[in-house]
Amino acid sequence: GNGFATFELKVACLSVVRDHKLAHPDIGINFHVDDIYQTFRPSRRTLGMRAIEKGLGKIAQKILADEMGDEDLPALADSLISAEKDLPTREAVLEGILHIISEQVASDPDMRSKTRNALSDGILTSEGVATKKKGGHRFKEYFEYSQPVRRVQGNHLLNIWRGEREGVLKVRLSLEEGKSVELVKKHLNLNCGENQILEQYMGLVCQHIVEQMLLPACEADVRHQIKERVDRMTARNLARNLRSQLMTPPLGHKKVLGVRASRHTVWLALLGEDGSLLKHLTLDMNGDEKQAESLKAIAELIDSEQPVGIALPHGRHQEVTSQVLLDERAKPSSTQPMIVPVDEAASAIHATSASARKQWPGIEVGLRTAISLASRLQDSLLELLSLDPKALGLGHALEEVHQGLLTRLLDQTISSCVAKVGLDLNRASAAHLSRAPGMTKEIASRIVNHRQKSPFKSRAELLEKGVLNEREFEHVAGFLRVEGGEQPLDMTSIHPESYALVDKIATAEGCTVNDLLGKRARTRATALADEQWGILRVKDAIFALSHFGEDARGELTAVKNDNVRTVADLRPDVELRGRVTNLTEFGAFVDLGVQQDGLVHVSQIPASRIRDPRRMLAVGEVITVYVLNADADKKRISLSMHKPRHLVEGRQPTIGERLHSGGRRGRQDRGPTSREPLTRAARAPDSRRGRPGGRPGGGGRPGAGRPGPGRGGPRTGQRHGGPRQPTGAGDRRGGGSR
Repeated sequence: GNGFATFELKVACLSVVRDHKLAHPDIGINFHVDDIYQTFRPSRRTLGMRAIEKGLGKIAQKILADEMGDEDLPALADSLISAEKDLPTREAVLEGILHIISEQVASDPDMRSKTRNALSDGILTSEGVATKKKGGHRFKEYFEYSQPVRRVQGNHLLNIWRGEREGVLKVRLSLEEGKSVELVKKHLNLNCGENQILEQYMGLVCQHIVEQMLLPACEADVRHQIKERVDRMTARNLARNLRSQLMTPPLGHKKVLGVRASRHTVWLALLGEDGSLLKHLTLDMNGDEKQAESLKAIAELIDSEQPVGIALPHGRHQEVTSQVLLDERAKPSSTQPMIVPVDEAASAIHATSASARKQWPGIEVGLRTAISLASRLQDSLLELLSLDPKALGLGHALEEVHQGLLTRLLDQTISSCVAKVGLDLNRASAAHLSRAPGMTKEIASRIVNHRQKSPFKSRAELLEKGVLNEREFEHVAGFLRVEGGEQPLDMTSIHPESYALVDKIATAEGCTVNDLLGKRARTRATALADEQWGILRVKDAIFALSHFGEDARGELTAVKNDNVRTVADLRPDVELRGRVTNLTEFGAFVDLGVQQDGLVHVSQIPASRIRDPRRMLAVGEVITVYVLNADADKKRISLSMHKPRHLVEGRQPTIGERLHSGGRRGRQDRGPTSREPLTRAARAPDSRRGRPGGRPGGGGRPGAGRPGPGRGGPRTGQRHGGPRQPTGAGDRRGGGSR
């Protein structure tokens, strides 16, 4: 009853867990301390406890200890019949023994852990129980669904559990027939010998243990573990999508025009280099005469102001807006602005918020959306920091995952991106500054209040003027920047504590600090490292100096494909340049400037661009793609980052390659089935299709195979997908290195 005894009990439980893990490695990581603790925990009066009170415990322990031998179980049960103990028949005695054995086995930590491990590799089944319920058609593919748990994809699991919550599906985890009973028998390790009656009885006991006690209890634990695993995986994917949007290459402090159009109205917002609103127009497109006047006004605004970039809404309004600027896009001019589609979902939501109305009072929603689009083109990170990250269209599973886990991961991603890019002390708002690691709202308010009196000329003023104490300055100084200040190193990620290291590098190079900016030091990092300056800090300083003045997010480049304006202009095998607009689990969507994004399936992306963190695809990155198929009627475009095999080998495509790209056979004399696609047997084996090392003439999808270790094949000298345009988030290192 005292605290010390409770502490001893917990230590004993942990020791048992350690010993069991060492003695029984097959138990795995699902061995819970709670399974041990529940044997000590007071519980309600169960049927097994009542049977023990009636004197049936000894015979139950005798059976579990395998001491029955050839004893006659029915005769032994008859000897225990007693009306006084409420055991009037043999069946009542045997039922009491069953409850004792079942509860003891079902509460055994080893048994529960083994059952959980088996269920983790079990089968997930779902069936429709309310197929006519409103909205039930969304889950029709899961009405008769059965798959091994390990093979079910995370998005399918989320959909299945959503259908179960809505009462449309009935879901359960199960094992292969007979496997669960065999699992219990193996755990008990009974040897009934020639005693067939005892063997039959124990078979019924094992079946009762599995169906009534073990599976219902362990299924809830396993489903909880699976849900946690799927939530972590899905949340990581959503955080990756958020990082891609935050790290989109910015256009920078340049004049930008934001355009948003509906069927009858066009809103234009011109932002200056400092992000201020210079001009805004609301034009009526209803009728031919007004449309001509509006188009003339747009052309005059572009010609007179000459914005560097034009932000279009990427989404359902992109086609309408693109038609408005179609003539401007075709004009041969050396000062033609860069046209960049920007996702409008978050901007439209932000335009209707109270903060946007307060920031831009007296301006209608469409114009506020155009302003937000232009701001995102100038600097997507600063604009998106003002928005709710869950409103950025990260994925359809936002509401299905654990919200606490998702919020933590998204906040960590935002802080990581802010640390990598840095924030300007004299420009960032208090809300933006509070997103930096180590920064609080109170510290951000102090910085903003002080700079309203006098702008900061260096990061050292934060400490000299008492805005931050030494500990606060040590934590946040590496993530802050001062553009145009007295100290040029304040524009880098080098912490002020490491300025002495920069002087040491300059001395070793025989030059001044200013001469090091933007240049690679010739002195090796190992020669500069010592007890005070570690090798990692030296490497970070050298990297920051060599990339002085460069944005960690890369540089936004223009994308224009000549003679390609609609989906009908696309042809198979054509090489194009496109900008990545969205990343999903199954591939990447790429904007080609034809009002319809093309899909690069995950199988058509080089493995290094998926697995290598330094070369991962990023939203806003410009990549080289090849058209596999373009369907103008269905508005579907299939792309590949692999150069088609026949183009690499300099030959005409085979029949199989033409069929895969949507073409028809060249020969029409093959009978009535000439227009049907080739069967799998008529094509080359998978081991030879689409691989440069396969046999000449082998059919298959273009670029499906890639040379790799042990694959052989001739060296073509081609890099699949072409050289990478350095516009992604993974091209620069940064952050608060000290």
